[in-house]
Amino acid sequence: MPVVLLFSLLLNLPSHPVLERLGAAETEGRITLLQRIEIMEDAVRDPGRLAEPWRTLVKRHPVDPELGTAWLVEAYQARTRTNLLPIAGFPGELAFFLDSEIVPVRVYYDLETQGTLARMTLEAAETSWIAEIDGFGFFAPPLTTPEGRYRIYIGDTGMGGGGYCSPVGTYAETPWDDCQTYVVVDQRNPRYYIDSLVAHELNHATQGAMDCLEPVSFWENTATYMKFAVFPSSLSYVRYYMDYFQSLPYWSVAGGDQNSLYWYGGFVWAYFLAERYGEPGQGAIFLREIWERSMQETHNVTNSPHYFQALDGLLQERGQGDLHQAFHDFSRARWFVEENASETYSMLPEPGYLTPAPLMTESLEIDTPLVITPQKTVWPRPYGVNYYKLNAPETYLRNTTVTLSGEGLWYLQLVQLVGEAEVITSELTENGASLTFDPRSRALLIVEHVGDSGFVPGNNPREGAEYTLEIQSTVPLPVISAVTPASAWQGSEVIVQVYGAAFQEGATATFSPDSVLEVLETTFVSEGQLTLKVNIPSRALTGPYGLTVTNPDTGKGWIERSVFVMQSEKKASDGCSASGPRTSSGFGPGWIFLGLLLLALRRRRPERG
Repeated sequence: MPVVLLFSLLLNLPSHPVLERLGAAETEGRITLLQRIEIMEDAVRDPGRLAEPWRTLVKRHPVDPELGTAWLVEAYQARTRTNLLPIAGFPGELAFFLDSEIVPVRVYYDLETQGTLARMTLEAAETSWIAEIDGFGFFAPPLTTPEGRYRIYIGDTGMGGGGYCSPVGTYAETPWDDCQTYVVVDQRNPRYYIDSLVAHELNHATQGAMDCLEPVSFWENTATYMKFAVFPSSLSYVRYYMDYFQSLPYWSVAGGDQNSLYWYGGFVWAYFLAERYGEPGQGAIFLREIWERSMQETHNVTNSPHYFQALDGLLQERGQGDLHQAFHDFSRARWFVEENASETYSMLPEPGYLTPAPLMTESLEIDTPLVITPQKTVWPRPYGVNYYKLNAPETYLRNTTVTLSGEGLWYLQLVQLVGEAEVITSELTENGASLTFDPRSRALLIVEHVGDSGFVPGNNPREGAEYTLEIQSTVPLPVISAVTPASAWQGSEVIVQVYGAAFQEGATATFSPDSVLEVLETTFVSEGQLTLKVNIPSRALTGPYGLTVTNPDTGKGWIERSVFVMQSEKKASDGCSASGPRTSSGFGPGWIFLGLLLLALRRRRPERG
């Protein structure tokens, strides 16, 4: 595979202006792949070292404080898979440092005024190390510095806050695909943010120690969850990252890009896995087990197994379902938060505290047949979903079928929102799915596009899959296609033939407006024909009448114009003789008389004196 193509597949890039310009420059041959990677790395590590025009561009569009690690990890993965090693080593030692007495961590800083921040960072690192490594079992990062400690630097990242975990190279002492790292904490961070920031970045260091080739999405999902797993109070602001994730439910849970905090908001996916499948109070251990099963020994060639495969195997081994079942359950769980929180359906702790609920695709009234094709922008990608609200009036009680057609693997869930709890599901099938249900006034329909066996997290298509939904009565509603005769006179009794489909024996027919035309008799001829004996009163209003056919199972079909009632022949004749003839110009007898009078006056001669 060509190097450029490989690189484009590995990175979830564009959207950020710097990345877009880099991609264009490489495509046009103005920079090489290696130069592109180096510019990405310097944009995070040392923006001042960049040459023009990149220095000005990065100054105008700095890397987001939360996305520095993502840039560096994806650049590292591109290096390893294209044999563009080595990369830069550790930054130099700074003027001051603090060493922990309980964990192998050193915090460097270069100004005495940073001493308090350095102390807070070290204390957060001690708490995080003890929780994540000693408690949850994540691997300790390789200690390859001369002092034998893991390095954290305090400095000015140029991002205005946040921090990052930077890979510096592979670790030859282990057979698996891990990497050496260090952490940088920006000096501008508010003090309340230090604890969760350090827990987050140190978790990245442990991830790199286990599998440095996993997609960035799971790096960030896990590390953002770790913020409140180590420091529970941080959930008070971490929960607001969910908006980036919940506003795009049609994106893959394993997707994301460099232009939003979707990966951070995806902590709710990791949170769900931890709470759903981990032992009580030990959810983080379950996440560590996924990471451990994702490890491979390929000399940094390929990420196989990836974390979806690891999760699938782990769940099957434990008898807890599989990857697909986890995704089905999560697709429900993420809906029932904030105002949708439910004692019956919510699966996450304190669901009312998590915000917001995911974007709804459309709200539908289902008492008439529907065919829905959503807009292209919301077509779900693999492991993405659409949500529909289904509303039915109290009078609509017919068993209803939802049928989806579209390429790929699909799965449907219907959750009853009124009355007794009920979740109805389809089979997971190729090129479509269907389910039937007895309607209540409100229900939630979840449309899932599920990835196939070849799906690889991180290599997600930019567009989702098109599909069509049909929602209609399971037993077809009667359909009226034609009525004969098309017209009839007032004051007559006529035989009317009704043609269509899905008529049932015992069907009844009524005309509208109601109580005008009287159906004296209805005869079932076949599923496609009814014969009506109809009385048309002499005083019936003239004009078209609608016709409704109702089957014994309450299914109804309607046509707006059936029989046209004409004025009776006798009334028409009487009306013409009484009114008298009218000229085409519209002048009546009065105008004719006036004209004759004027003519007579003009002919009268004046008297002479």
